[in-house]
Amino acid sequence: MSRIFCVLGAERSGTNYVALLVKKNLNLTSTTSVNPNLCTNSWLLENEISLLRNRNVLLHPSCKIPHWKHSPPTHSFLFGRNLAYVAVVKNPYSWYISYKRFAPFHENKPDASVAPSIKRWNTLNKSYLKYNQSNKNLCLLRYEDLVLDPTEEVGKISRKYKIHFEKQKFISITNRVHTG
Repeated sequence: MSRIFCVLGAERSGTNYVALLVKKNLNLTSTTSVNPNLCTNSWLLENEISLLRNRNVLLHPSCKIPHWKHSPPTHSFLFGRNLAYVAVVKNPYSWYISYKRFAPFHENKPDASVAPSIKRWNTLNKSYLKYNQSNKNLCLLRYEDLVLDPTEEVGKISRKYKIHFEKQKFISITNRVHTG
């Protein structure tokens, strides 16, 4: 049975960066070659599944999962597939500065004033801690640790979910990560 990674975090918290690091450095099956008739023990990255759905690629119903990137974790299993959450938590001050800077360019134009923004940050990060108390499928990463030592943080994910990771072949992502 395939397992699915869901990378979580507030907007502008480093979720795209983590997804790229995981994709480049851990042995994940590309969702472009998912055969719905085969059950595998490989990991899939949740946002790749979402991208395929946006391209009108037909997927087995068990692959059609909701996009939880900026929402609290809710399930341990979905359609019989194991879910593994990797949640990125960023320092509230640096997160708010980044969030406020990019909010005008976001398609939904969120309210980036201080009170609602910090309430959003608190709600999401509290949900990760609460979920982690009763579930073993969440790996919490601090964005600041990720920036200082991305190899160690990818290694932390690898150890938690028992995925082969070759530290000496680590592929760093140095370009700015930005979604359209």
